[in-house]
Amino acid sequence: MQKSDNMILIKELVSEWLQGLVFAAFEYSAGFSVRFEQQSTVTRHTTGRFPEVAILDLKGEWWIDERVAWQKLVNTLSQTTGVHLLQEPAQAYCLMLLVGHTIKEVKLSDKSELILVIDTGQTLHVSGHSDIWEESWIIYPPADLPDNHLWSITCDSQGEGLAIWDSKTTT
Repeated sequence: MQKSDNMILIKELVSEWLQGLVFAAFEYSAGFSVRFEQQSTVTRHTTGRFPEVAILDLKGEWWIDERVAWQKLVNTLSQTTGVHLLQEPAQAYCLMLLVGHTIKEVKLSDKSELILVIDTGQTLHVSGHSDIWEESWIIYPPADLPDNHLWSITCDSQGEGLAIWDSKTTT
């Protein structure tokens, strides 16, 4: 399977799993993990092959909306607080504002950048490449879900995707 075919399949799987899920929570420990859940009042059009809960580990560089606007927000927060801030406080602030909102669309660029379009009109961008981690982003069910090892979608630091679901490695 060629890389482009592989990433088309990965995009379809990521879209099916995440589209329609709601930002439920996030945590930070050497990086952000975002929890998405099915909301009982929302009907999702899926085949039922993925759990209704997903964790997205944000390993590569990530930002909200356009990069220039993102950097401006980080700089503004630094000026407002009088403290030079790294990106993490701004990222936590923005993730907090997204809790309760729904993923309307999932995109995957040619460079494996994951883009989540939120019902607020905002976009969450996750780079498909990382100079620090072995992975750029990982999607998987929470550990307390039965058979959680049967599903995961990973984009490695070089933009290559790997999907595992229903106990079969696909790509």
